[in-house]
Amino acid sequence: MLNQAIQVVEEAWARLPQHHPNVRTDVFVVMPNHVHGIVWLAAPVVKQPAADGIHTAPGSLSTIVRSFKSSVSRELRLQGLVEGTVWQQSFWDRVIRNEDELNRIRQYIAFNPIAWEFDHENPGRNSDAEYDRAWSWLERAAS
Repeated sequence: MLNQAIQVVEEAWARLPQHHPNVRTDVFVVMPNHVHGIVWLAAPVVKQPAADGIHTAPGSLSTIVRSFKSSVSRELRLQGLVEGTVWQQSFWDRVIRNEDELNRIRQYIAFNPIAWEFDHENPGRNSDAEYDRAWSWLERAAS
């Protein structure tokens, strides 16, 4: 059942560029209670109210993430894999400003499953000063 849920999330990620022409995806990983991914936005976005009254710009990161979460939630429910809420309302985002930062974040995403026991999102986390020193730059900048 868990593998099916992971597959649903990964397939929704792979389809993002098909549903959002201004999107290109990069590295992505499904963790036990969250996901990490890099999204490239190719075009500027003009703000306008959405049909549902929530003010998000078509093609904006907020719209893309909302669409992704909605697609995953719908498919998980259709397959009988979950009931109730799947995602938290918000999400963490970060503007990647240069190639060095891009490479460090790619490394963090790739390394994250291996270091799950030390991850701050892990409710059963084992504290590790070396891990905290290695990745503190990313957490400070995102908060």
